[in-house]
Amino acid sequence: MLRGLGAVLAVLLVIGLAADAYAQSFFDSLPSIQGLDSAAFAGDTLITDSSGKTVLADVGNHGDHRLAVKLKDVSPVAVQATVAIEDKGFYTNPGIDFQGIIRAAFDNIRAGHVVGGGSTITQQLAKQQFLTPDQTVTRKIKELALAYELSQTYSKDQIMELYLNKSFYGSQSYGIEAASESYFQVPASKLDLAQSAMLAGLPQAPTEWNPVLHPDQAKLRQTEVLRAMVRSNFISQEDMDKALAEKLNYYAPVNRYKAPHFVDYVLAELRQLGFQPGIQQLNVKTTLDWTMQQVGESTVANNMSRIACNARHSNYGCDIRGVLSSGLVAIDPHTGDIMVMVGSPNYNSDGGQINYTTIPRNMGSSMKPYTYRRDQRPRRHRRHAGVRRPQPAHLQRRVQHDQDLQLRRQNAWCAAAQEGDGQLAQHRGGQGRALDRSPVGAVVDARHERPAALCDRQSGRLIRRL
Repeated sequence: MLRGLGAVLAVLLVIGLAADAYAQSFFDSLPSIQGLDSAAFAGDTLITDSSGKTVLADVGNHGDHRLAVKLKDVSPVAVQATVAIEDKGFYTNPGIDFQGIIRAAFDNIRAGHVVGGGSTITQQLAKQQFLTPDQTVTRKIKELALAYELSQTYSKDQIMELYLNKSFYGSQSYGIEAASESYFQVPASKLDLAQSAMLAGLPQAPTEWNPVLHPDQAKLRQTEVLRAMVRSNFISQEDMDKALAEKLNYYAPVNRYKAPHFVDYVLAELRQLGFQPGIQQLNVKTTLDWTMQQVGESTVANNMSRIACNARHSNYGCDIRGVLSSGLVAIDPHTGDIMVMVGSPNYNSDGGQINYTTIPRNMGSSMKPYTYRRDQRPRRHRRHAGVRRPQPAHLQRRVQHDQDLQLRRQNAWCAAAQEGDGQLAQHRGGQGRALDRSPVGAVVDARHERPAALCDRQSGRLIRRL
């Protein structure tokens, strides 16, 4: 009897130790939940002008938009709508709703497949942040464990802020701030009851209830959210009726850049500096002056407009085939700041993405007037026309050596011309001929047929090189 009882206790002890070891191994395999901060989530890169007030571009990864926002900057009714429809016991449960799990289990058994998981807001955050969307028992157990750890580590407001910034609301919008700006073009802090109810219903099925794509289904979902808010005593029936009567205007997601060539230029520089625009949430204040930029864009567009050009030049020489382009850049000469950059007349036209202010182009014959003008200046002005930089010592020695060699050759030419008495003479590789029998003879470089030096016929010495 005692021996049998001892065997049972030994078996239970072994099972207990094995279970404890498995539990320890299981929790060790879970990802760390420490240091979560919505500001560290992937986010958009905002590029502004020099004033910081005009947003030139909101750059998202592959067109997606992610904007982190503090909970205090979210409309309270949006938070209430989220709690009412997603997790009415959010502020009292330990991150897990056991009644919801049991209810979802019965629903799944009746349906014969998984139709719901009874997840709380904390569980959804754990799944979005740490796990895959696979619907398996192992993943569900990890979700429950992580949700409990999150509820023990973070306050309810912190969890709500993380959830609102992590959730996908459709139309390439991650986070309630990006969704609010996309659908209604207002910040999350300005959302009213009707707008809040519409957004709060999206995370469970962001495509099916997208108000831009499916306005009728979205309206039914909005009604469901408002009814949940009434049941939770967040709003009255009168408030619900007013919200349902409000006509909402929805906006499709768009990517419109101001000063697009300049935005491309800034994005390229950010990548060269090691940043990840569209993935890292950055606020980039640039040197561009938006008022001047608008003038520059108008000037370039008018310059290339066929109608305006024909009016100026009486229908002559105005890019009849439409193959020309134009660009403009204005730089502050004191600081080097780029204040205006217009890469082409129309960024969205064929080839308009080419930035003619930064991409090297073959200038063709456009430089000939400058070249000819320089060549036509008097010789006395050419030597000091540009700013000379000091040459390295080895180059100076080489130049001096070449000058000495040329001097010796020209002296030899003079002597050869004197000996030849006007006939073509050759001496030490040099070629020359006297042009006349005057005391001063001009020695011509036979290779280039141009005067090379003036010689004294009597002494045969060089007078002056030409």
